[in-house]
Amino acid sequence: MNPIETLSPLRILLVEDDEHDRIAFRRSFEKSLVACEITECTWAEDALLQLLADVSLFDVVVIDHKLPAMSGLDLCKELLDQQVPLPLVLLTGKGSQELAVEALKAGVCDYIIKQLGYLDLLPVVLPQVVQKHGDHVARKRAEEALIKAYDELEQRVEERTTELARTTEQLKRELTERKRTEQALRESEERYGTLVENSLTGIYMDQDSKIVFANRRFAEIFGYSKEELADMESWKLVHPEDRPLTDAIRAKRVKGEEAPAEYEARGLTKDGKTIWVLRRNTLVEYQGKPAILGNVVDVTERKRTEEALWESKEKYHTLFDYDPNSIFVLDPETFEVLDVNVRALEVYGYEKEELIGKRFKDLGDYVYSDGFLSSIGPTPSAVCSVYPKIRHRRKDGTPIYVNVHACSSKGGHKGGIIATTVDITESLEKETQLIQASKMSTLGEMATGVAHELNQPLSAIQIGADFFQNIVREGGEIPLEELALVSEQIASQVARAVSIINHMREFGRKTEIQREKVDINEPLRAVFALLGEQLRVRGVKLLLDLQDDLPPVFADSNRLEQVFIDLVVNARDAMEEGKERLEGETFQNTLKVKTFREDSQVVVTIADTGPGIPDDVKEKIFEPFFTTKEVGKGTGLGLSISYGIVKDYDGTIEVESEVDKGTTFKITFPACDEGRQGS
Repeated sequence: MNPIETLSPLRILLVEDDEHDRIAFRRSFEKSLVACEITECTWAEDALLQLLADVSLFDVVVIDHKLPAMSGLDLCKELLDQQVPLPLVLLTGKGSQELAVEALKAGVCDYIIKQLGYLDLLPVVLPQVVQKHGDHVARKRAEEALIKAYDELEQRVEERTTELARTTEQLKRELTERKRTEQALRESEERYGTLVENSLTGIYMDQDSKIVFANRRFAEIFGYSKEELADMESWKLVHPEDRPLTDAIRAKRVKGEEAPAEYEARGLTKDGKTIWVLRRNTLVEYQGKPAILGNVVDVTERKRTEEALWESKEKYHTLFDYDPNSIFVLDPETFEVLDVNVRALEVYGYEKEELIGKRFKDLGDYVYSDGFLSSIGPTPSAVCSVYPKIRHRRKDGTPIYVNVHACSSKGGHKGGIIATTVDITESLEKETQLIQASKMSTLGEMATGVAHELNQPLSAIQIGADFFQNIVREGGEIPLEELALVSEQIASQVARAVSIINHMREFGRKTEIQREKVDINEPLRAVFALLGEQLRVRGVKLLLDLQDDLPPVFADSNRLEQVFIDLVVNARDAMEEGKERLEGETFQNTLKVKTFREDSQVVVTIADTGPGIPDDVKEKIFEPFFTTKEVGKGTGLGLSISYGIVKDYDGTIEVESEVDKGTTFKITFPACDEGRQGS
C-alpha cells in the first residue's frame, strides 16, 4: 500500500507567520498527490491553545522556528511539557548542529531546512513522519505492556508459589498475552520495513564508507539492484568532482562536528550517467558503531529546468537590454511600468526608479480607446495593437513622436503587456519638411492663379482711388451717397485681398502633427475659395455637392487642405492636357466634388473629365518621385505625400480611372465618435 494513501487526508497544523511561506506550503501539497487539510496559525500561543483544546483534530504539527513572541523551538518544548501526543516538524531557514540537538531534545520528530527544493520534500516527508511517530508510539506501548506483563508475572509467581495450579494457569495466560505482544511488535516492525522499502525517497545507511542498507527507491535512483549495493563503497555513487565535498561532510558528521544536514551533489548511476541528488543525512549508531543514515531525492529534472530557465532569462535580458527600441513591461490592469530596458531610459531621460510604477499612459496625452492599452472593450484577438505617431514627453518636457506596439505577454508579470516604442521624431521632422516643401511647390504652381485672384480687388481699389483723385483735381464735391458707396467698395475689396493673403499664409505655415475634430467640408470650401476663380478662368466647371451635418473626422484641417489642393490641381492639369488633345473640339471640362457618409465612414470624391490614367500608370501614382509631367513641372511627391497624410488619419485613398473618360479619387476617413481621441 502506498504510504501516502494511508494518511489521506493528512491533517496538518501549520504554525508560520510568513504569508508567502504559508502560500508556498499549500501549493506544494496542491501539486502533490497527498490529500490534506491544512490549518494555519501565525502565533505560537494560538497554536498551543488549539492543541490543548482538542489535539485529535490534527495528525502532525509543522512549526517555523522563527515566530513572533515565542520561537518555534520554545513552542516545541511547551508541547513536550504538556505531553501533546503529536509528531512535530521544525522548519528553519538556517540549520545548525546545536539547533538540531535542541530540537531533538524538545521532542521534534524531523528537522527541515528551508532551502531550494524543501517544499517538494514536504508532501513526501510529512506522511513518513506521521507514520514513524505512530509506529514509535505503538512500539513504546507494546514495550510498556510487555514490561508490565513481566512485572506482574514475577510478582504473581513470588506471591502465589503455594498456589501452583492457579499460578500455572495464570502463567499460561501471561505467556499467551506475551505472544500476542510479540506478534504485535513483529507486525509493527514489518509495517516499518514496508514503509521504508516503499518510500518515495531513497533511504540508505553508510557505515565505514560502505553501503550497509539501501531501500528499493535508492537502488532505482542509481540503477543498481539492492544486492549489488550491499557493501559497495559509497564513494562510487558520487561524481568524481563532488567526492571531496561528500567526503568532508561525512568525516565531520562521523566526528560529531557541525555539517550540513541537507545539500545537493552530483551522483553516478550504474551506467555512468550523471544525476543530481538532494541528500539529507544524520549520524546514528548501528550495531555499536557510528553510521550515517540518510535519504536522497533525484532532482536531476529540476536542475535541468533551472539551468534552462537561467539560460532563457539570460537570453531574455540580453535581447531586452540591447534592443534598439524602448521596451516597457506593463501591468495589464493598471498599465503601470513594471520594467524598462536601457534604451527607454536613454530616450525618455528618466532613471529606472522614476519610471517603475509610473503609468505608461502618463508619458503622453493620447487616450488609448482600443487594443491592449485600452481600459474598456473586449480583449483584442490580434497578436499586437499598433498605435502610430503618438506624442510622448521626455522627463524634461521635450515632445517626441513614437510608434507604439503593444502585445500581450503570456508568461511572467501576471500575463502583462509588452509595449515597444519606436522613436520616429527625426523621420517625422524630415517628413514635415518634405510636406512643407510640397506646400511651397503647390503655392508656386498656384502663384499665377493667386495673382489673378488679387488683381480683381486691387483693380477695384485702383478705380476708387482714381475716382477720388479726379474729384480732388477738379475741385468738385462728392455726394455723400457716392462717397459711402465708393469707400464701402474699397473696404470690401481690401478685406477680400487680406482674406486671400491670410489664407495663403495659413496654408503655407509649417504645422505640427495633431488630431482634432474637423468638418471635412471646411478645408474643401477653403480650397475652392482659393482656386475657384482660377478654375473658372481656365474653363473648368465646378460642381460642389457637400452634404450638410456630416460627423467630424479626426485630422488636421491644414493638411487635409493640402491633400485636396494637390488632387484639384492634378485634376485641373489633367483636364487641360486632355483639352489640348481634342485639337479644337468644343468640350466642357467638369470637376465634381462630393461629400457624403457611407456607414461609419466620411467620404470625399473628386472626379474630373480628363484623359484618365492607364492601368500601368495607375499602379504607380502613389509611389514617391513618380510623375507623368514634363521635367520641371512636377516633383512626383504630391500624391505620395497625400497618401501618407490620409493614412496618418486612419483613412484610405483609392482611384478609379478609365482612359478618355476621366478619373475619380475616393478618400474615406472614420467618422468621429466619443470613443476616439486625438494625440
